Amino acid sequence: MDEADGAQERTLTPPAMPDGRRMEMQAFITQGGTASIAELAQKFAVSPVTVHRDLQYLTEQGAVTRVRGGARAAPMLKSAPSPTDWGSRITHSWEAKQAIARLALGRIDSGDTIFLDSSTTCFALAKEIQRRPPKALTIVTNSPAIIHEVRLEPLHLIVAPGEIDQNLSAITGRWTEEFLAQLNFSTAFISCVGATPEQGLMSNQRNLSDTLRSACASASRTIALVDSSKLDSPGLTHIISLDRLESLVTDAVLAPTTEERFRRTGVDLVLSPL
Repeated sequence: MDEADGAQERTLTPPAMPDGRRMEMQAFITQGGTASIAELAQKFAVSPVTVHRDLQYLTEQGAVTRVRGGARAAPMLKSAPSPTDWGSRITHSWEAKQAIARLALGRIDSGDTIFLDSSTTCFALAKEIQRRPPKALTIVTNSPAIIHEVRLEPLHLIVAPGEIDQNLSAITGRWTEEFLAQLNFSTAFISCVGATPEQGLMSNQRNLSDTLRSACASASRTIALVDSSKLDSPGLTHIISLDRLESLVTDAVLAPTTEERFRRTGVDLVLSPL
């Protein structure tokens, strides 16, 4: 077992499914320019041997360049295409998503039953739950990434059935919708591809929109977790109107004019500091 058992306060990623950790590691190196093996081992709560393996993989993919004692960002990393939509999203605005997740964690009480969607922001929330788990919590999710890459052994994890979209890393479809319609959630945490004051939360995938609407209909409250880059951006299909949200949590980088437009709708707009 590669992970350090005593580092529960850090983000842990099972060695059997390292893709998410490697994407996060790539993003971390890109942001800082360079990173040492010791720094990466501490950041991701894995052993130096695991870091060596991850850096070897990222080097072979052209994502980083090895240097003595660590790695640096590859010169053309930012323009390199991602193999999947998930791979592109997990490295976008990651710090903002972590800040949103830390704030959202305070909206969860011990004993709750919550829904976490397949967004990368809810993935960040699952990581925060892993770091500071409540004494009792039931999580229902349609996210393969949460299922495979987040350790939630002390908690009750329920996986929605359905069809797996490997590009989006999402479980959707009629089975998923019917399953979610039979449940009751304290809170549904969802995200979107874009949101406007007029149209609310939107997606570019009809199946995903239908799945999220089913989850919201089964929840006592819905909290949207949306980084500021998506606000005032359009989408193809409607998910939910702003007046049906208890709160919309975003990051403090939000432009003042955009903040004013959303606040005029009456939505509880919460800004999370980075």
